[in-house]
Amino acid sequence: MFHSLRHTSVTYKLKLNGGDIKAVQGDSGHSQINMVTDVYSHSIDDDRRKNAELLAKVLSNPEMAALLSTLAKSLESK
Repeated sequence: MFHSLRHTSVTYKLKLNGGDIKAVQGDSGHSQINMVTDVYSHSIDDDRRKNAELLAKVLSNPEMAALLSTLAKSLESK
């Protein structure tokens, strides 16, 4: 039971902090960072895959692609 709660906690910490593996390693008490990446990185990979699929759908709309391109250019100039 405790291990399941710990696993869930670490998974949500990774999701909530944007994948800061080093911070999660410290919070969870893992001595090796590869323990976190080997066991829990699948949750970040799933999020990245979903984000890529969403972006592909958005960019398939020419108006949205143009809007995002304009926005990106305006952010680069700042």
